[in-house]
Amino acid sequence: GPRDRVVFATQAKVPKRREDRERILLALADLAGRRPDLDVVVKLRALDNERQTHNERHNYQRLWQSLETEGRVRPGAVRFAAGSMHEHLAHSAGFVTVSSTAALEAIAQDVPLLVLSDFGVSAEMINLVFEGSGLLGTMDDLAQGRFHTPDEAWCGANYFHPNGESDWVSQMVTLVGQARSGRLIPATSLLDGPQYAAARRRA
Repeated sequence: GPRDRVVFATQAKVPKRREDRERILLALADLAGRRPDLDVVVKLRALDNERQTHNERHNYQRLWQSLETEGRVRPGAVRFAAGSMHEHLAHSAGFVTVSSTAALEAIAQDVPLLVLSDFGVSAEMINLVFEGSGLLGTMDDLAQGRFHTPDEAWCGANYFHPNGESDWVSQMVTLVGQARSGRLIPATSLLDGPQYAAARRRA
């Protein structure tokens, strides 16, 4: 089908502050105003009235409703949807997130993307893996519709490589053969022995 959608994948934990989430929504609204040919979608894990694994203090759908009420965004400029990420990406011309692992799905489906760095790149933001990827960008990039393709070297280092370079199947066949013939030596734990009993209990 046509690739006429920009998908923002939300994260329950980051960013934490209401103001930061509103900034993202405002940038999405700005993009929708600049590019009326695009369907700008906020991809939720679940709709507002549905139960989620992580409770969100500042739910994006409710924040958007507040922004509409305040007249800060055009009603209906951005659409909220749940459902299959794979299906959304199949129609995506661009993908954006703060740190969602759905970015990896976007890379696998050759969707240009943007990982927002406005809130920092750190373990706390769960986005350190994207350092050096060529995918980091800003809210201004989002508003302008500037998406990126990942750096080739970064892709290779993060398991996005040609199928011919994958050797895990042949390695597994070898290991299974060794196990069946009794030649596979079981791995020993680093915590073997009575001196590590307390450590084993903690583990």
